[in-house]
Amino acid sequence: MGYVLVLATEENLKMGDCYSPFEDYEIKAAIPVCDGVEEVVDPEQIRAALTELNTVYAAPIIEITAREYHGEKTFGVLDTRKLLEVLHLRKSERIRKVSQELSKPDPDLWAVAHEAYNRSEHYFLDSGEALLMNEVDALEFDFEEHVYVTQVYEFN
Repeated sequence: MGYVLVLATEENLKMGDCYSPFEDYEIKAAIPVCDGVEEVVDPEQIRAALTELNTVYAAPIIEITAREYHGEKTFGVLDTRKLLEVLHLRKSERIRKVSQELSKPDPDLWAVAHEAYNRSEHYFLDSGEALLMNEVDALEFDFEEHVYVTQVYEFN
């Protein structure tokens, strides 16, 4: 199980371009080995999901505050600088695990591919760019310092 966070910039909020441009089934198709995707709509479940993300990443990356900006509802503010710090640490761990597997006499290349790129506990969807990113892709994205969480999807 994991979460997809839909992210919007201040500009996206002003323009009203701050929600997922994709249907649930399109998000599902983009996540490897995914059985289903469902939007979390209950505010308490959204709060619990964001709290869980802070726990999983072992850092307070999301300030959980339900507010309206420019007439659009948000559920939290993501500190992208802190997120990227955590994702870089996780990338180092991925590299270590891949190196261990590759040092075996008969490495499992499927496991290597999964660990190196496909395994992602959480995804980030930039609403303005209509771009779904896993944890590895997010390292290459040019985030603003703070972005707003406007929707949360759960996947399994």
